[in-house]
Amino acid sequence: MPPKGQVSASPRADLAPEARNLATTVAALATLVRGTGKSQRAVAKAVFVSPSTLTDYTTGRRAPSEDVLRKLWSLAEASQATTGQPPPPLAQVLETYRNAVLARQGLPSHGDSAPGQPEAPVPRARTHRTTMVPPAPLADDEALAHLRAGRDADAATFLWHAGRTHAPAEIRDAVTTYRAAARTDAADVMLNSAAARDLRAVLSIVDTLLEARQIEDAATLVKAALTHHPG
Repeated sequence: MPPKGQVSASPRADLAPEARNLATTVAALATLVRGTGKSQRAVAKAVFVSPSTLTDYTTGRRAPSEDVLRKLWSLAEASQATTGQPPPPLAQVLETYRNAVLARQGLPSHGDSAPGQPEAPVPRARTHRTTMVPPAPLADDEALAHLRAGRDADAATFLWHAGRTHAPAEIRDAVTTYRAAARTDAADVMLNSAAARDLRAVLSIVDTLLEARQIEDAATLVKAALTHHPG
């Protein structure tokens, strides 16, 4: 049995090194938070996911968003006053996350350059703007899991929070997932929530949707933003 507060779930043996490092980091942060006496359920609730999803993060079955990881790190930092154990530096945690994202997309991580050798510059096209193809959406999603279980209120809470806090690319991918699952209502709720953010954030999300050629989603977001920001 693991020591009190320690997360018992271990990363899967078949994970890529970058994914394993991320899962281990999530488990370490959650363990620090649980050292204050919080239950797994309480930790999960604090970062707006279900306990089973948090477990999936620690095993590597699923990957957290950067927003969830930042919240978990903040909780671990706050727990230092009780446990006396500091979390790893935030920059290190985010580097681990970004390396896992790059590996999942088949791209080299930041640390893959040869020692002492600068990274080769990436040539830019002069005559046109390259459209980035978004990564494939996750097979499962927190909001969809709630909806499938009939927990509409929990789904609405998640969608509202995600729309207000997720990065533009995360919102784009989530909306793609909801459309593919025939849950247009979930996509619209997230876009409506995102529309209430400051105009700079809204424009960034619109630009990300347009790059992915999600014209109708961009239009929906703009229309909702006009109601949140009249005049």
